[in-house]
Amino acid sequence: MELATAYLSPSPQISAYENRLLDLLTRPTRIPDPCATTERPSPRSSNGRSWALDRRLTSADRAAIVSEYQAGATQKTLAKKYGISLSSVKRLARDARRDLVRSRAGRSEE
Repeated sequence: MELATAYLSPSPQISAYENRLLDLLTRPTRIPDPCATTERPSPRSSNGRSWALDRRLTSADRAAIVSEYQAGATQKTLAKKYGISLSSVKRLARDARRDLVRSRAGRSEE
């Protein structure tokens, strides 16, 4: 008999869910204003420079970043020093490694 009453009577959890559902259904909803404009992100970084890396850095800056990285500077330090993102420094280092491998492969074929 105890088993039957346990299954036939609503538990406190069900009552709590019912109360929560009623609360959600009776709460007023916020309707977004269709006339409100959302500000679009600027295509420029916080320092006013263009996002494109080749526009932010000269070829001398890119070479300096690669040489400083090869000399032992951390990527994080270089990113702060040149005002670029860490991923930009990583990309420059990766591209420099790729160019180095290609140049070595070209010399070995000759």
